[in-house]
Amino acid sequence: MAGRGKDGLTLFWSTDSWQLLARYQGAESQVGWANNLGFSLQRSAIASVEEDGRICVWDVSFPADGTSLQSVAYTSAKIVLVGESNVGKSCLAMRLAEDRYPEDHEHGTTHGMRFWPMEAEELHPSAKPPEGQRRDVVLWDFGGQDEYQLVHQMFLHDTTLALVLIDPTRGDVEFNRAREWNKRLEKQLGQRRAVKLLVGAQVDDDKKSGLIHRGAIRALCEECGFAGFYETSALTGREIQGFRDALAGAVD
Repeated sequence: MAGRGKDGLTLFWSTDSWQLLARYQGAESQVGWANNLGFSLQRSAIASVEEDGRICVWDVSFPADGTSLQSVAYTSAKIVLVGESNVGKSCLAMRLAEDRYPEDHEHGTTHGMRFWPMEAEELHPSAKPPEGQRRDVVLWDFGGQDEYQLVHQMFLHDTTLALVLIDPTRGDVEFNRAREWNKRLEKQLGQRRAVKLLVGAQVDDDKKSGLIHRGAIRALCEECGFAGFYETSALTGREIQGFRDALAGAVD
């Protein structure tokens, strides 16, 4: 198989292994996809339509020993943070992506959505890819205001890992909100499976941790299919390392 871009670079792949076999750098083009490639069925040749209207025919041959050029397998994990406004999504995202808490001028409610791209090993050392692979993670911080929730549902369908944030000390009010977010996730995911974690945000100390109804949390996780419940504090860093371990284990 072969493909050509506007930059004039033509790449050849083996359809058996999808290894990159060869590359040819031609002239750049302004017509893009009009630079079609056609294969000959009678001989090892391909034809290309050039920008000036010329048709070029190339004889193609590859190393007899089957050697290929180096290629890199690329994967990206989409981690979404959902929950009501002011539950601490942006603070937790910053702690995970930059290992810090927002400064005074950085505080404020997220409007729309915010993205936090990072290399996989920045999330957790165990996620470092082997030779020949590249992995990255993008944290999607969704604003929790009512006017955004309907729109944000359209961006949940390709989720790898969903973090549903609640204030776990507020009881049934927050538990019902988690149920609603779970319904939205399940509707958009359809037959596609994603890992879901329930996150207790802003649990800054043991006193607040003691206010959590553990039995109700366990029942909620079982009901909604959450793979686990994690207490976190972006402010103090409480349980953040253990949470990173859980994220690394949840992302395939």
